[in-house]
Amino acid sequence: MPYRKLTYGYHDAQLQACQVGPQREVVLDIRLDPVWNRHGPRDVRLRFGAIQNFEEVRVFFERLRARTDRPRAGYLDGLAGVASTAQHTWVVDFERGGSVTIVTPKMPTEQ
Repeated sequence: MPYRKLTYGYHDAQLQACQVGPQREVVLDIRLDPVWNRHGPRDVRLRFGAIQNFEEVRVFFERLRARTDRPRAGYLDGLAGVASTAQHTWVVDFERGGSVTIVTPKMPTEQ
């Protein structure tokens, strides 16, 4: 059961771009699937700040951006979901790239 919930559903979404840093943050530009977000926006910027395991997160996203097997569809990877699994802990699960755990005391922001 999720600890905290986000506003939008990230299942079947697409990671369009990601920015790591310059502070201990990661910003994900995501195209949402309208099936799971009937009344939501098409695109969302999901920001995780004050990341405590920043080095691990940085390496994961640098590797994800560098992959050469991504499809020609124009996005980095598909998202299986984003969920809070414990206090201060979020898991971002990708279709092909695996998953990354982000530890942060702050609630992610969705714009």
